[in-house]
Amino acid sequence: MEKKSVCDEKNFESIFDDCSESLRNIIYYKCGDIDLAEDIIQDAFIKLWKNCKKVVFFKAKSYLYTVANNNLLNHIAHKKVVLRYEQRPHSD
Repeated sequence: MEKKSVCDEKNFESIFDDCSESLRNIIYYKCGDIDLAEDIIQDAFIKLWKNCKKVVFFKAKSYLYTVANNNLLNHIAHKKVVLRYEQRPHSD
């Protein structure tokens, strides 16, 4: 049996075609911001492409979902830090 490679452009395109819309919808549902959801998905696919030699083709979908979810959680954590900083009294 021949191993499929994520690094092959056709295989990568098929992963993108199969996963991008549903993944974007899930992230959009979680964050409520379509632009942010699309940015997070784009970053997840970039990370997949950069790590294509390390990711098994049949695990690429779960890899993308994990990366996208982690990116969203990191974004939320960063927003909390910014909000806390903005609420602190500042000396002029």
